[in-house]
Amino acid sequence: MSQFSRQFFLGIRSHRQAYRFIKKHKLWHFFVWPILLALLILWAGASAINGASEAVVDFIKGWIWDKPDPEGIWETVVYWAVWCIFKFLFLYTYYIVNKYIVFIILSPILAIVSERVDALHTGRDFPFSLVQLWKDVLRGIAIAIRNLFLEYAATLALLLLTVFLPIFAPFYPFAVFFIAAYFYGFAFLDYNSERYRLTYSESVQRIRNNKGLAVGNGTVFSLLFFIPILGGIIAPILSCVAASLAYIAEFDTKDTRTVKTT
Repeated sequence: MSQFSRQFFLGIRSHRQAYRFIKKHKLWHFFVWPILLALLILWAGASAINGASEAVVDFIKGWIWDKPDPEGIWETVVYWAVWCIFKFLFLYTYYIVNKYIVFIILSPILAIVSERVDALHTGRDFPFSLVQLWKDVLRGIAIAIRNLFLEYAATLALLLLTVFLPIFAPFYPFAVFFIAAYFYGFAFLDYNSERYRLTYSESVQRIRNNKGLAVGNGTVFSLLFFIPILGGIIAPILSCVAASLAYIAEFDTKDTRTVKTT
């Protein structure tokens, strides 16, 4: 089995271990924050999508027909095609951005969860430091924003590729899914890299060299998000715990650096 395959399945299996870990150590209280965030995003996201997509369609409708409603079969077909395309684009953008909103807003909680899992699993002591927590949060936010732009750029590049080379179109959804999974897994794993004194560039290099772990973790995270509302509640904390357990299992005995304790 290749390193990628082994780490990919480790990233997936670690979610089952994460559930048992959460249950054993009674970490359920961490799920309160995703619940509140999920309700807020559901309300704000639905309003934003409907408002933005309808505004764009109304603008195009007035620009093309210069009248309130299309007339005739052809205009009606074009109208609904435009409506569907822009509704899909806004929904897809929301689907991507939603996860990064979770990463950004829940960054303090995810940093604490990752450190807590390490402490419980390894027995290490991590004295609380507000300064260090603030550094972790800023790094988590910066990585979330970076990954958002990289994922969206890669998605659009692949979309253009399928336009000019339609033979690749059937593979587009799978490619986009796993690219996104890599960036999501990257975000969860980096909380651990920071704790192990890896700089940002060193963390990027480590995760690039161990893509399977990131893709496996992000795959489960992405699949859980397909579950309406419930997925947004379960996925962030569960995948964060899973990433910490997998990271420790894969790198802890190989890492000779001093773990941050201040």
